[in-house]
Amino acid sequence: MAITTAMITEAVNKPGDPLRFDEVLPKFKYNYLAWYPENEHIIQRFEEISVFLKINGKRDFYGANAVWEHIRWRTLLESSWDEYKLPAFACPLTSRAVMALNPVLENMFFTVVTNPDHPLHHSNRVEIDE
Repeated sequence: MAITTAMITEAVNKPGDPLRFDEVLPKFKYNYLAWYPENEHIIQRFEEISVFLKINGKRDFYGANAVWEHIRWRTLLESSWDEYKLPAFACPLTSRAVMALNPVLENMFFTVVTNPDHPLHHSNRVEIDE
């Protein structure tokens, strides 16, 4: 399966945040929504490497940065965003997109809620012992 920008656009426009983009800082989400339409090749390579790891890897879960850094340093792919080869803000959102849109990759990557306004952010949770 090759994830396309049209698939991401469709999911972004659905109610309920199916890609879980609201979990990240709003500035990263804003930048990603501007970045992804011109960088489908990066997203598809991320998905391809992730599927390979899922099938051939030795773990059930991975950090998305391992795949991102592999693309950054071991391929000739570049982003059309700025002078950097791949922007760091796109990694957590790309991992959420591929996990949501490719059933093989469901829950493959560790994720962290960085948006302090999100209900799952650690500062908004009530501890059991309190």
